[in-house]
Amino acid sequence: MPKAARPARRSAARAPNRLVAALQALGFTAYEAKAYRALIELGAPAKGYEIARAAQVPTSKIYETLGQLANRGAVLVSRSQPVTYAALPHRDLTARLRDQAEETLAAVEAELEALPEAPPSGLTWTVDGTDNVLEQMGRLIARAEHRLIAVLWDAQLAALAPALRQAKTRGLELQVAICGRFPLGIPDSYELTLLGAAAEERITGRRLAVIVRDDVEAIAAETYLGDTQAIRSESRVFALLAAECARSDILGRCMVDALGDAALQRLRRDRPALKTLLAPERKTEPLGASAKRRAKKRS
Repeated sequence: MPKAARPARRSAARAPNRLVAALQALGFTAYEAKAYRALIELGAPAKGYEIARAAQVPTSKIYETLGQLANRGAVLVSRSQPVTYAALPHRDLTARLRDQAEETLAAVEAELEALPEAPPSGLTWTVDGTDNVLEQMGRLIARAEHRLIAVLWDAQLAALAPALRQAKTRGLELQVAICGRFPLGIPDSYELTLLGAAAEERITGRRLAVIVRDDVEAIAAETYLGDTQAIRSESRVFALLAAECARSDILGRCMVDALGDAALQRLRRDRPALKTLLAPERKTEPLGASAKRRAKKRS
């Protein structure tokens, strides 16, 4: 019966496996990752040719591979006759890899800290993709030392709320306008559901967000048709413009709270200039769309 069970394991080993890919990301070769996985699945010490068969690794390569795993400390070797191999228990391996990664990162961090810090470039960068934009926003929040001012939507706050709350516990001054109903739960946050919806309608379905740190760095993002693109800059002029945009939205919310929605609607109705100012824009392409279209044509 035990012999009949092994083909099932070999069949499973042929399937795409995230463990192999993850081990490769940590520096294992493909053969090393497959051999370690096979040893874990075998669950008992095994001979080299048995491991080669279970791991789908050529027999001519398996002993070199097992030697490399032994040097890594990922495999235990019994020098009896015949020689057999067993996997280091996976908890021990992950603890070893974690320690090695932390030591490497600590060394990198120490060397980088020793380098002279370059002054702010003042350059402006574009960031493509929702995940990349959220990552840049999170890093900006982490760099803040004194204050943050932001206009963010519910979907963005779902990712950034922990960083914002942590910034509050660090003693930063926060002013956050929420285009939605996300329960951020910090003082000086403002619910802008109606204003956000009106702005989205006015600019033909696009959602704009800004976040500014310490009046020196800002990110302005546009979300349209499920994709997000942004501009990030350490230009003080750009940061000032983004901060003023956020302050205007917050001031608008406070004015609506004080006057009431009915008064706002009367202003829009009775003042032609205001009606023109708040009229929907003509439809335009999202940021970078024309460049993407040209690139597609060239390909």
